[in-house]
Amino acid sequence: MLFVVLSVTASAQKTIAFGLSGTYNFPMETLGAGIRANIPVTNRLSVVPRLKYAPKFNQIEEVEAGANAQFDLWDATRRGGSSGPVLYVSVGVLYNRWLNYYPSGNTKARQNNILPEAGLGFLSGGNRLKGFAEAHWNILWNESYAEAGLLFYPFNKRSKKLLKCP
Repeated sequence: MLFVVLSVTASAQKTIAFGLSGTYNFPMETLGAGIRANIPVTNRLSVVPRLKYAPKFNQIEEVEAGANAQFDLWDATRRGGSSGPVLYVSVGVLYNRWLNYYPSGNTKARQNNILPEAGLGFLSGGNRLKGFAEAHWNILWNESYAEAGLLFYPFNKRSKKLLKCP
């Protein structure tokens, strides 16, 4: 499996990134945190495995794990650099485990759920560290949430621009 990931990444020109994020679910007014990886498949397509947790201090405590396919609509980095803004769409599926489950007004919600989602995101920053912001829509429950965080690209080379004196 690791061989497949590394060989696909090698042909994609972009490198693997790892990240941390914060989330906010608008209808439920819950806060959470997440971790993710961004694995490029082609120059415009990435697979993004994710894990999120909304802790006990929220009305709903839950864990979500899944993956999204992320497609770049506009990428300024393709003009000859590794920094610049990227606008992308994403679709994916998450497994949701509602840890403090109780019957609610949402008749589709169970303790264990499979949730399809769609989203739009923005990524920008330097060569090794980039910030991102995303808006997601849970299609099954008709809920929206925002996610923002940082991605670290450990395999990108240091920019030579930083090393030159003016």
